Amino acid sequence: MTITGHPNGRRLSPKTDYGYELQLAKSFIEEHLNHVGIGQALAFINTWLSNDTNPLSHLESKRLSSNGVTALEVLIESTAVFLMARLQPNLIPTSETLTLAIANGVLHLTPLESYYTWSNGIKSKVYYRVSGKTRRAIGKVLTDNLRLLHVNISSTIEGQLQAKEEFKLNYLKPFH
Repeated sequence: MTITGHPNGRRLSPKTDYGYELQLAKSFIEEHLNHVGIGQALAFINTWLSNDTNPLSHLESKRLSSNGVTALEVLIESTAVFLMARLQPNLIPTSETLTLAIANGVLHLTPLESYYTWSNGIKSKVYYRVSGKTRRAIGKVLTDNLRLLHVNISSTIEGQLQAKEEFKLNYLKPFH
């Protein structure tokens, strides 16, 4: 298994892999900001971003926080990845890959730190890699604390999508 969350070893892209789910999650969460579960999740994420004490993940949570990543952005991103796993189960086949995919999505809300190197006279930018242990730690914190909310939101969105599809199918029913 890879540390990216994708079965083929590449990072899931918010544009190509779960752009639709990201749009659904964003509109749903922004519409229901006054829901008590979303409020609790945002409070938890704010606490995690500012006071993470896990030795494996505290540097990355501080990096996210210092670069202006908000709790709402983290919640939307993690919900979108979870929703993608429910709508496209072939992309995220196990809970371990889901944990890594959520962590990877959240970690890429802000650019990773980088440095320049020279190779054969060509200057290239190299990004620091976040270790698999750190990804697992971040993914575990987020999935352990947000799973019930993710299930609730994704079930509701799936129900809405199914209702829309049934509405469309009613137009195709033959007349008697």
